[in-house]
Amino acid sequence: MSELILKPSPKLVWRKLEHDEVTESGCNIDSDITALAHEYLFESITNEKNILLLDIFRLFDAAPLLNAILSREFSDELLLEARKGSSTLCKQDYLPEGIEFLELNQMWYLNTATREYNSVHRLNFRGVG
Repeated sequence: MSELILKPSPKLVWRKLEHDEVTESGCNIDSDITALAHEYLFESITNEKNILLLDIFRLFDAAPLLNAILSREFSDELLLEARKGSSTLCKQDYLPEGIEFLELNQMWYLNTATREYNSVHRLNFRGVG
């Protein structure tokens, strides 16, 4: 079993369960793959407790190819905004149209002749709220 975990600061970790046949026990082996984040675009990521949106933006700095891949989705502009620092505190009530989280997903299309799904070489990066 393996799992991709995003930790604060940021640190992207590939955790793999290694089984020792002699002792019949297992232990987790963590590998830091932060600089290789672009190679894991289509893997599910578990966010460790206390992850901030800022950690996700810092991941772009730690893995420059990730930013290059997502530049069509305005990653440069998002990073520029994030680098400005904390925004002013919102003093109004919750707005249902506000962004609650960001989502990165791959686009697919249905070939109606073959009835098969095919991937489109473009990713969606959008705010969901």
